[in-house]
Amino acid sequence: MLDYYTLRNEIKRLLLTQVQRLNVADDPLSWAWLARAFAHEGEANNPALGQTLDQAKRWLADDTTWETDGNLGSIGLFAPLLREAGGGLPAHQTGGLGGRVAQLCDQALGRYAKLTNPDFAFGLAQLGLLHLSVELQQRLGEQFRRSAQLENIRLAVLFAAAAETVGAPVQPLVFDIATLKAHEIIPLVWLAERSPTLIDGAARRSGVWEAFERLKEGIALDERDAGAGMLHTASPVDLAMLYEAVLAKTQQTDFVALFNNMPWHPVVRGAAASLFLKGEYVSAVFEAAKVCIDEVKQKAGHPQGGGKPLDGVNLITHSFGGKAPRLKFTSLSTQSDENEHRGLALIAEGVVSALRNPKGHLPGSAIPLEAEEALEQLAMISYLMRRLDNLVP
Repeated sequence: MLDYYTLRNEIKRLLLTQVQRLNVADDPLSWAWLARAFAHEGEANNPALGQTLDQAKRWLADDTTWETDGNLGSIGLFAPLLREAGGGLPAHQTGGLGGRVAQLCDQALGRYAKLTNPDFAFGLAQLGLLHLSVELQQRLGEQFRRSAQLENIRLAVLFAAAAETVGAPVQPLVFDIATLKAHEIIPLVWLAERSPTLIDGAARRSGVWEAFERLKEGIALDERDAGAGMLHTASPVDLAMLYEAVLAKTQQTDFVALFNNMPWHPVVRGAAASLFLKGEYVSAVFEAAKVCIDEVKQKAGHPQGGGKPLDGVNLITHSFGGKAPRLKFTSLSTQSDENEHRGLALIAEGVVSALRNPKGHLPGSAIPLEAEEALEQLAMISYLMRRLDNLVP
């Protein structure tokens, strides 16, 4: 299982290295993506964001920057970041943007037209939200929507995201997870976190991270690691996209990852795993509680009362109650031992009364249980199982 928190820190280190290596005037697109990545951390205590935006402002203040249409994509990426930081693009440069973009739309079908460049298109879409008319956004959106159906994954991802940005309807992307290549996976995990509905089907949306884990060893995140055995060397834009995706993933609680990485008692894992991973949380806890109570029955010798096998609270009282209990969690040699034994017996009773019985007597749909609470209940059962493994003779 990939440690996404360690990966996040590794990518942050590499992005900071890129800040030292790059220059906004020489590579404005990469610089804009670096700024985007840092912006996802928030503005507070974020010197990397401040540094990238300060250099961007100086670049944007240079009139020669605005003379080349090819810079409009990078300018568009900076626009929302500057707006969020309380500023914006130089006002005297934004008045003629509509006419320039209209000309680009007129050239859109040409082989070398700038709107056929997905990086340019995605940046221009950000610009459109802030500085272009609704009509122009619609023209851009139609162009981007058509381009989003390309077979090239990276191109399709950026065009789909650009189309969505300006409000154009986009068909979700369809692809074969099993055949994804190393150079395709970073844009897909970025899209899965940024705009999950642009990927067709929940299985594909969750599967892209599984594919990333499978392909990661063939991706050189640090260009110094490029060489034999590496299938793809991540560009600065790749790193920024991946950082955005990993930030989003680590800001969410991944309950599947939590379950898989918890040191469950083997019996609890065996009883609950398949159900929990399918999202059937009530059934997962119920089955784990059942095997726990069955373990008490087995260790107590399957006691009976009134000619019937004891179960439930009666089983717990019979097994752990009285001055000389049949099953002992501690040696009972001190008052502290007695208190601990009594507390664990109450936990066992709670597993019966609070965890097993309601889930066995009511339909699962009638019991509200989210993943987080299910994990907490399973942890209680797992701990009790370990104590049952170490009963005092």
